[in-house]
Amino acid sequence: MTTRIDARFAALKKEGRSAFVTFLMAGDPDPATSLSIIKAMPRCGADVIEIGMPFTDPMADGPAIDGLIIVDLPAEEDAELCVPALKAGLSFIRLATPTTDDRRLSAVLANTSGFVYYVSITGITGAAAADSGVVGEAVARIKRHTDLPVCVGFGIRTPDAARAIAACADGAVVGTALVDALRASLDAEGRATAKTVNAVADLAASLAHGVRDAKQAAE
Repeated sequence: MTTRIDARFAALKKEGRSAFVTFLMAGDPDPATSLSIIKAMPRCGADVIEIGMPFTDPMADGPAIDGLIIVDLPAEEDAELCVPALKAGLSFIRLATPTTDDRRLSAVLANTSGFVYYVSITGITGAAAADSGVVGEAVARIKRHTDLPVCVGFGIRTPDAARAIAACADGAVVGTALVDALRASLDAEGRATAKTVNAVADLAASLAHGVRDAKQAAE
């Protein structure tokens, strides 16, 4: 079954460029503003939009993100959520990390669909900058095990960083930088202001340009 994510990456492959994937927290800072920001993302160049679900005990999200990404459901428990999701036509995207060796990678990839999310650094989101050289080697290793696109997240905050990662991966994922831009636009009470939507949209657009510049540089 071909999902919308499969179709998007197939289209990007034909275009010869990497994906720009954005992460935003649902309902942040309020439902109406959150929806406006999400709707603005395609116009800003986002190819895939990851929407986080607020959660009290995030496993990998840094201080700027309080969200749920299913990083602690082992491949051995695929029957619980992964397989039902696949049967429902939903891509189930797993994470590979710098500590995932080749033996474990095979298990991680067994039921993965859509794309593989490679975590470029150990630790939480927004904690350090990604090293494109190291990431490139890791992406190449993962691709020896799968035909799925490999997108890279964690540690990407600037257009230059997005460009460097997009040059060696199938997509660059940015979350913390966008959440930080949103937070910086709020008033003293943590409420949205007239600047909030544009603050996030403008940053997303600049990051999208960075991703697209990677194709031009390659040409």
